[in-house]
Amino acid sequence: MLKLLTGFHMDTEVLVRHGRTCFVALFMFSGLGWGQVTGRHLSNEEYLQLQIDSLQAQIQQMKSELDKMRNTKGGAKDANERSVDPSIGSPLDTKSINGQPVSAGSADVASLREDLGLLSQKVDDQDQTKIESSSRYRVRLSGIFLVNFFGNRGTVDNIENPALPIVPPLANGAGSFGGTIRQTQLGLKVVGPDLLGARTSGDVEMDFAGGFSDSPGGSTVGLPRLRTGTVRLDWKRTSVIAGQDGLFFSPLSPTSFASLEQPPLAYSGHLWGWAPQIRIEHRFTSFAGSEITVTSGILDPISGELPTDGNNRGIGVGEASIEPAFATHISWSKPVHHRPLGFGVGGFRARQHWQASGTGKQTTSWLVSNDWELPTTRWASISGSLYRGKSIGVFGGGIGQSAIVTDAPDTIGGTNPQFSGLDSIGGWVQLKVQPVPKIEFNAAFGQDNPFARELGSGAAISYAGAPLVRNRTIFSNVIYRPRSDLLFSLEIRRIRGVQEADRSIETANHINMGMGILF
Repeated sequence: MLKLLTGFHMDTEVLVRHGRTCFVALFMFSGLGWGQVTGRHLSNEEYLQLQIDSLQAQIQQMKSELDKMRNTKGGAKDANERSVDPSIGSPLDTKSINGQPVSAGSADVASLREDLGLLSQKVDDQDQTKIESSSRYRVRLSGIFLVNFFGNRGTVDNIENPALPIVPPLANGAGSFGGTIRQTQLGLKVVGPDLLGARTSGDVEMDFAGGFSDSPGGSTVGLPRLRTGTVRLDWKRTSVIAGQDGLFFSPLSPTSFASLEQPPLAYSGHLWGWAPQIRIEHRFTSFAGSEITVTSGILDPISGELPTDGNNRGIGVGEASIEPAFATHISWSKPVHHRPLGFGVGGFRARQHWQASGTGKQTTSWLVSNDWELPTTRWASISGSLYRGKSIGVFGGGIGQSAIVTDAPDTIGGTNPQFSGLDSIGGWVQLKVQPVPKIEFNAAFGQDNPFARELGSGAAISYAGAPLVRNRTIFSNVIYRPRSDLLFSLEIRRIRGVQEADRSIETANHINMGMGILF
């Protein structure tokens, strides 16, 4: 009997220890939230799902141990129930803790049952994030519901999220005020089957900044817009990604919840865009826990022209070259102070055929860039990027200006138009200070400079809508997260542009308050 009681005591202690460990682990992981990340591995959602799967396996193991213990105790009772003194009680009703007989309904057993109940409830809560699909694979909805109220001093290209100052028309006032929810984002992610040892997954992301409804009050009715969508095959060291995605050769971005429609510092030294692409990424383990990542791929040679047909896709100057664009990026990274320390270099090349007749020479669109993340202390870091390129207005380089046309500046269908790519240089830098986990402060500066001597030789083909020879933006913001899925932000932005025509300076100030719920 003593041996049986000792075994029961040991089994129960094991279960208590496992139950409390699982509960604490799940409580910690359930607090993870969605946020802006610059990592190149698993996302927060994938990491959380792995932890959930692990905890579910531990629950099954605990249930098996409970069943085994019950069977053992049941057999012991059948063998010993006639020889047990009624004054002592059944072995199923007693156990020994520190040499003292204790009832099976004691505080420890009750605590175990409570922990198991809470653990099961947490797992059920995580199961509620699943969306029913026609396949057996999990589909997850994520995104952010974001409300922005804003005010402007000066005339800008877009009052909701300005990037350029423009010369004010005579009839316009000196400022504006408004609000929007068009920067709200929705995303769907599906985890697919394993293929050739790789884990497959897919995701799509959209917002409501695709234009405005043609109706009274339509300026507040945003139309859905497809942003990104990719399919991934992930091995341990290699990944293959295909779809429409951001610029992997310029991966970093400043932090702002006032500027999600287009990234902050767009047309002020920050290259951005969403291009159809297929790329291969390979990760090498380097010295002292660091990692080297090499990414190469081909892209649709988009060049930035507005669509000419609402139903059919026409040929742009990039597609007319009959060549894909090529890009690569090499980075080195290592965690320091629980933040990434990293350096990267990228390159891009594409061909563009500007001549209307189809017989003119092609121009080359190219760029080289570098990026860095430097944690200076446990609560501060500096990040940024620089670029030098040609004919990259589609990515915001050259303040959205890609080419210079001479001889017939009003149209590319003139008598003998001559085209040449526009050179430009730019970059940005950001200081992030996060003294406590719930509050962060960001200050960033960016500038873009197309070459003035080239702009003076002809008329620039611009996608940004404002012919500028220099554009400079500085902003600062504070982001407060009382919970991982709730945020408040306040941002102040100043934009300063130099007009091409007369070199006059136009400035604008923008203040933005944002409130968001992440899901």
